Amino acid sequence: MKVLLCTNELGERGGERQVRLLGQHLTSLGHTVALAAPRAAKLHQGWPGPTFIVPMANTLDLRGALGLRRAAASLGADVVHAATPRAHALALWGLPRTQPVVVTRAVVYTPGK
Repeated sequence: MKVLLCTNELGERGGERQVRLLGQHLTSLGHTVALAAPRAAKLHQGWPGPTFIVPMANTLDLRGALGLRRAAASLGADVVHAATPRAHALALWGLPRTQPVVVTRAVVYTPGK
């Protein structure tokens, strides 16, 4: 399976650690796991598979939405996993409607609307 993990976070705290661990585990199972994140994202360092530089300035970032579309197409992604609200929004309006998208929220509170 080919999985594209997406995040707009630049640091590497709890949620980003979960993205890294997921990527490492899926890779150990034989899957191809790519990362789509902004240039300055620490997750690019030591990522176990392909990486894509995708700007994600805000939820209406056209360059980010098109970047996710290009990354998913280039990878031939079977599924796109959006790990942050901004990545989720960009994936939903940037990717083709036929592209499976999984969303997770790594928060300790109930997300709002």
